[in-house]
Amino acid sequence: FTQALKKVAQGLGVDIRPGKEVHHICVEGERATGAVTTDGEEFHSRIVLSNADPKRTYLKLVGARYLPDEYARDIENIQITSPVMKINFACDRLPEYPGLRDRGYELGQTGGVTIGPSIEYLQRAYEDARQGRPADWPFFSIHAQSAVDRTLAPEGKQTFSIFTQFFPYELAEGTWDERRDEIAKNALARFAWFAPNMADAEITMQVLAPPDIEARFGLTGGHIFQGELVPEQAFDMRPVPGSRSYQGPIAGLFLCGSGAWPGGCVMGAPGHNAAHEAIDRLRAGEYA
Repeated sequence: FTQALKKVAQGLGVDIRPGKEVHHICVEGERATGAVTTDGEEFHSRIVLSNADPKRTYLKLVGARYLPDEYARDIENIQITSPVMKINFACDRLPEYPGLRDRGYELGQTGGVTIGPSIEYLQRAYEDARQGRPADWPFFSIHAQSAVDRTLAPEGKQTFSIFTQFFPYELAEGTWDERRDEIAKNALARFAWFAPNMADAEITMQVLAPPDIEARFGLTGGHIFQGELVPEQAFDMRPVPGSRSYQGPIAGLFLCGSGAWPGGCVMGAPGHNAAHEAIDRLRAGEYA
Protein backbone atom coordinates (compact mmCIF):
# COMPACT_ATOMS: atom_id res chain seq x y z
CA PHE A 1 0.00 0.00 0.00
CA THR A 2 2.75 2.46 0.91
CA GLN A 3 4.54 1.68 -2.34
CA ALA A 4 1.31 2.33 -4.25
CA LEU A 5 0.95 5.70 -2.52
CA LYS A 6 4.58 6.48 -3.34
CA LYS A 7 4.04 5.69 -7.02
CA VAL A 8 0.95 7.90 -7.22
CA ALA A 9 2.68 10.75 -5.37
CA GLN A 10 5.77 10.66 -7.56
CA GLY A 11 3.56 10.60 -10.63
CA LEU A 12 2.15 13.93 -9.41
CA GLY A 13 5.62 15.39 -9.01
CA VAL A 14 6.13 14.80 -5.29
CA ASP A 15 9.81 14.70 -4.23
CA ILE A 16 10.22 12.02 -1.55
CA ARG A 17 13.39 12.08 0.54
CA PRO A 18 13.61 8.81 2.55
CA GLY A 19 16.15 8.75 5.35
CA LYS A 20 16.09 12.52 5.79
CA GLU A 21 15.57 13.58 9.39
CA VAL A 22 14.09 16.99 10.07
CA HIS A 23 16.08 19.05 12.55
CA HIS A 24 13.58 21.86 12.94
CA ILE A 25 10.61 23.61 11.38
CA CYS A 26 11.32 27.20 10.38
CA VAL A 27 9.10 29.83 12.02
CA GLU A 28 9.09 33.53 11.16
CA GLY A 29 6.56 35.95 12.59
CA GLU A 30 4.33 33.19 14.03
CA ARG A 31 4.21 31.48 10.63
CA ALA A 32 5.80 28.23 9.39
CA THR A 33 8.04 28.88 6.41
CA GLY A 34 9.77 25.54 5.83
CA ALA A 35 12.04 22.96 7.43
CA VAL A 36 15.74 22.18 7.82
CA THR A 37 17.16 18.65 7.87
CA THR A 38 19.85 17.41 10.22
CA ASP A 39 22.38 17.59 7.38
CA GLY A 40 21.59 21.27 6.79
CA GLU A 41 19.38 21.08 3.70
CA GLU A 42 16.70 23.78 3.72
CA PHE A 43 13.20 23.59 2.29
CA HIS A 44 10.99 26.66 2.06
CA SER A 45 7.24 26.66 1.49
CA ARG A 46 4.01 28.48 2.21
CA ILE A 47 2.77 25.62 4.41
CA VAL A 48 4.20 22.68 6.37
CA LEU A 49 2.32 19.46 7.15
CA SER A 50 3.80 17.41 9.97
CA ASN A 51 3.07 13.70 10.33
CA ALA A 52 5.18 13.63 13.50
CA ASP A 53 3.32 13.41 16.79
CA PRO A 54 2.18 16.64 18.48
CA LYS A 55 4.91 16.62 21.13
CA ARG A 56 7.68 16.05 18.62
CA THR A 57 6.21 18.59 16.22
CA TYR A 58 5.61 21.44 18.62
CA LEU A 59 8.12 20.92 21.43
CA LYS A 60 11.11 19.63 19.43
CA LEU A 61 10.75 20.65 15.78
CA VAL A 62 9.16 24.04 16.51
CA GLY A 63 10.14 24.76 20.11
CA ALA A 64 8.06 25.95 23.05
CA ARG A 65 9.39 29.51 22.68
CA TYR A 66 7.23 29.97 19.59
CA LEU A 67 4.06 28.75 21.32
CA PRO A 68 1.57 30.40 23.67
CA ASP A 69 2.31 29.19 27.21
CA GLU A 70 -1.06 27.47 27.64
CA TYR A 71 -0.72 25.65 24.32
CA ALA A 72 2.77 24.45 25.19
CA ARG A 73 1.51 23.15 28.55
CA ASP A 74 -1.39 21.34 26.89
CA ILE A 75 0.97 19.68 24.40
CA GLU A 76 3.29 18.64 27.23
CA ASN A 77 0.35 17.07 29.07
CA ILE A 78 -0.75 14.78 26.21
CA GLN A 79 -0.97 11.16 27.37
CA ILE A 80 1.46 9.58 24.95
CA THR A 81 3.43 6.91 26.81
CA SER A 82 2.66 3.55 25.21
CA PRO A 83 1.90 0.29 27.06
CA VAL A 84 2.34 -1.79 23.89
CA MET A 85 5.08 -4.19 22.86
CA LYS A 86 5.14 -5.45 19.28
CA ILE A 87 6.66 -8.78 18.30
CA ASN A 88 7.22 -9.71 14.65
CA PHE A 89 7.61 -13.43 13.96
CA ALA A 90 9.20 -15.46 11.19
CA CYS A 91 8.37 -19.12 11.75
CA ASP A 92 7.46 -22.48 10.25
CA ARG A 93 3.71 -22.31 10.97
CA LEU A 94 0.79 -20.08 11.81
CA PRO A 95 -1.12 -20.11 15.11
CA GLU A 96 -3.97 -22.59 15.41
CA TYR A 97 -6.61 -21.84 18.03
CA PRO A 98 -8.43 -24.86 19.52
CA GLY A 99 -11.72 -22.98 19.48
CA LEU A 100 -11.60 -23.01 15.67
CA ARG A 101 -10.79 -26.70 15.30
CA ASP A 102 -14.21 -27.54 13.87
CA ARG A 103 -14.78 -24.34 11.88
CA GLY A 104 -11.31 -24.11 10.34
CA TYR A 105 -8.07 -22.72 11.68
CA GLU A 106 -7.78 -20.39 8.68
CA LEU A 107 -10.50 -18.21 10.19
CA GLY A 108 -8.00 -17.21 12.87
CA GLN A 109 -5.20 -16.68 10.36
CA THR A 110 -6.71 -14.59 7.58
CA GLY A 111 -8.30 -12.07 9.94
CA GLY A 112 -7.27 -10.29 13.10
CA VAL A 113 -7.52 -12.11 16.44
CA THR A 114 -7.69 -10.49 19.87
CA ILE A 115 -7.19 -12.41 23.11
CA GLY A 116 -8.41 -10.96 26.36
CA PRO A 117 -10.66 -13.56 27.99
CA SER A 118 -12.28 -11.34 30.62
CA ILE A 119 -12.36 -7.89 32.18
CA GLU A 120 -10.57 -9.36 35.19
CA TYR A 121 -7.84 -10.77 32.95
CA LEU A 122 -7.30 -7.37 31.34
CA GLN A 123 -7.37 -5.57 34.69
CA ARG A 124 -4.64 -7.83 36.07
CA ALA A 125 -2.47 -7.14 33.03
CA TYR A 126 -3.08 -3.41 33.44
CA GLU A 127 -2.28 -3.46 37.16
CA ASP A 128 1.00 -5.27 36.45
CA ALA A 129 2.06 -2.42 34.17
CA ARG A 130 0.91 0.23 36.65
CA GLN A 131 3.38 -1.25 39.10
CA GLY A 132 6.16 -1.13 36.52
CA ARG A 133 5.98 -4.85 35.77
CA PRO A 134 5.44 -6.44 32.36
CA ALA A 135 2.03 -8.11 32.22
CA ASP A 136 2.35 -11.76 33.19
CA TRP A 137 -0.73 -12.73 31.15
CA PRO A 138 -1.03 -9.98 28.55
CA PHE A 139 -3.65 -8.95 26.04
CA PHE A 140 -2.86 -10.04 22.46
CA SER A 141 -3.79 -8.66 19.05
CA ILE A 142 -2.55 -10.98 16.30
CA HIS A 143 -2.31 -10.60 12.52
CA ALA A 144 -0.81 -13.17 10.14
CA GLN A 145 0.50 -11.29 7.12
CA SER A 146 1.71 -14.28 5.10
CA ALA A 147 -1.71 -15.94 5.36
CA VAL A 148 -3.10 -13.32 3.00
CA ASP A 149 0.07 -12.46 1.04
CA ARG A 150 2.30 -15.43 0.23
CA THR A 151 5.01 -13.16 -1.20
CA LEU A 152 5.97 -12.20 2.34
CA ALA A 153 7.56 -15.56 3.24
CA PRO A 154 9.30 -18.39 1.36
CA GLU A 155 7.59 -21.72 0.82
CA GLY A 156 7.03 -23.54 4.11
CA LYS A 157 7.57 -20.39 6.19
CA GLN A 158 5.18 -17.84 7.66
CA THR A 159 5.09 -14.38 9.19
CA PHE A 160 2.77 -12.94 11.80
CA SER A 161 2.86 -10.19 14.39
CA ILE A 162 1.47 -9.54 17.82
CA PHE A 163 0.67 -6.25 19.50
CA THR A 164 0.60 -7.12 23.17
CA GLN A 165 -0.03 -5.14 26.32
CA PHE A 166 0.38 -3.99 29.03
CA PHE A 167 4.10 -3.27 29.22
CA PRO A 168 5.48 -0.15 30.92
CA TYR A 169 7.78 2.20 29.05
CA GLU A 170 10.02 2.22 32.13
CA LEU A 171 10.42 -1.02 34.05
CA ALA A 172 10.45 -1.04 37.84
CA GLU A 173 13.25 -3.62 37.76
CA GLY A 174 16.01 -3.61 35.18
CA THR A 175 15.94 -2.08 31.72
CA TRP A 176 14.43 -3.12 28.42
CA ASP A 177 17.89 -3.79 27.03
CA GLU A 178 18.51 -6.20 29.90
CA ARG A 179 15.09 -7.86 29.92
CA ARG A 180 13.69 -7.56 26.38
CA ASP A 181 14.21 -11.21 25.41
CA GLU A 182 13.03 -12.57 28.75
CA ILE A 183 9.83 -10.52 28.64
CA ALA A 184 9.12 -11.46 25.01
CA LYS A 185 9.68 -15.17 25.68
CA ASN A 186 7.21 -15.07 28.56
CA ALA A 187 4.64 -13.35 26.33
CA LEU A 188 5.18 -16.04 23.67
CA ALA A 189 4.77 -18.80 26.27
CA ARG A 190 1.48 -17.26 27.42
CA PHE A 191 0.36 -16.93 23.81
CA ALA A 192 1.12 -20.62 23.23
CA TRP A 193 -1.42 -21.44 25.95
CA PHE A 194 -4.08 -20.07 23.57
CA ALA A 195 -2.38 -21.45 20.42
CA PRO A 196 -0.72 -24.70 21.60
CA ASN A 197 0.83 -25.53 18.22
CA MET A 198 3.23 -22.60 18.70
CA ALA A 199 4.91 -24.19 21.73
CA ASP A 200 7.44 -26.12 19.63
CA ALA A 201 7.51 -23.89 16.55
CA GLU A 202 10.74 -22.76 14.94
CA ILE A 203 10.60 -19.03 15.60
CA THR A 204 12.72 -15.96 15.00
CA MET A 205 11.47 -12.84 16.76
CA GLN A 206 11.92 -9.11 16.40
CA VAL A 207 10.89 -7.51 19.68
CA LEU A 208 9.94 -3.84 19.81
CA ALA A 209 9.30 -2.53 23.32
CA PRO A 210 7.85 0.98 23.71
CA PRO A 211 11.34 2.62 23.84
CA ASP A 212 12.35 0.67 20.71
CA ILE A 213 9.31 1.92 18.79
CA GLU A 214 10.14 5.47 19.87
CA ALA A 215 13.76 5.16 18.74
CA ARG A 216 13.04 3.33 15.48
CA PHE A 217 10.04 5.31 14.23
CA GLY A 218 10.33 8.66 16.03
CA LEU A 219 7.08 8.13 17.94
CA THR A 220 7.22 9.90 21.30
CA GLY A 221 6.62 7.42 24.11
CA GLY A 222 6.56 4.60 21.56
CA HIS A 223 2.87 5.32 20.96
CA ILE A 224 1.69 4.15 17.52
CA PHE A 225 -1.43 6.35 17.77
CA GLN A 226 0.62 9.43 18.76
CA GLY A 227 -1.37 9.68 21.99
CA GLU A 228 -3.97 7.67 23.87
CA LEU A 229 -7.36 7.32 22.17
CA VAL A 230 -9.40 8.20 25.25
CA PRO A 231 -12.39 10.56 25.68
CA GLU A 232 -10.25 13.35 27.12
CA GLN A 233 -8.10 13.25 23.97
CA ALA A 234 -10.86 13.05 21.38
CA PHE A 235 -12.97 15.41 19.24
CA ASP A 236 -11.98 19.04 19.91
CA MET A 237 -9.53 17.88 22.59
CA ARG A 238 -7.17 16.27 20.08
CA PRO A 239 -4.42 17.23 20.09
CA VAL A 240 -5.31 19.73 22.85
CA PRO A 241 -8.53 21.11 24.37
CA GLY A 242 -10.19 23.70 22.15
CA SER A 243 -8.79 22.38 18.87
CA ARG A 244 -10.97 23.45 15.93
CA SER A 245 -8.46 23.09 13.12
CA TYR A 246 -5.52 20.97 11.96
CA GLN A 247 -3.56 24.22 12.11
CA GLY A 248 -2.44 25.16 15.61
CA PRO A 249 -1.03 28.49 16.85
CA ILE A 250 1.65 28.55 14.12
CA ALA A 251 0.07 29.73 10.88
CA GLY A 252 0.70 27.38 7.98
CA LEU A 253 1.72 24.42 10.18
CA PHE A 254 -0.73 21.51 10.08
CA LEU A 255 -0.76 18.25 12.02
CA CYS A 256 -1.69 15.41 9.67
CA GLY A 257 -0.84 12.33 11.75
CA SER A 258 -2.60 10.22 14.33
CA GLY A 259 -2.08 12.85 17.02
CA ALA A 260 -4.78 14.91 15.30
CA TRP A 261 -8.49 14.07 15.26
CA PRO A 262 -9.83 11.39 14.74
CA GLY A 263 -6.64 9.55 15.71
CA GLY A 264 -4.94 6.38 14.57
CA CYS A 265 -5.94 2.85 13.55
CA VAL A 266 -4.42 3.08 10.03
CA MET A 267 -7.35 4.88 8.43
CA GLY A 268 -5.67 8.00 7.04
CA ALA A 269 -8.46 10.31 8.20
CA PRO A 270 -6.24 12.91 9.92
CA GLY A 271 -4.10 13.25 6.80
CA HIS A 272 -7.13 13.45 4.53
CA ASN A 273 -8.75 16.13 6.67
CA ALA A 274 -5.56 18.14 7.18
CA ALA A 275 -4.78 18.09 3.45
CA HIS A 276 -8.24 19.37 2.55
CA GLU A 277 -8.04 22.15 5.12
CA ALA A 278 -4.59 23.17 3.89
CA ILE A 279 -5.78 23.17 0.26
CA ASP A 280 -8.85 25.24 1.13
CA ARG A 281 -6.73 27.82 2.97
CA LEU A 282 -4.25 28.00 0.08
CA ARG A 283 -7.06 28.53 -2.43
CA ALA A 284 -8.46 31.27 -0.23
CA GLY A 285 -5.12 33.08 -0.48
CA GLU A 286 -4.42 32.83 3.23
CA TYR A 287 -0.67 32.32 2.78
CA ALA A 288 -0.07 34.52 -0.25
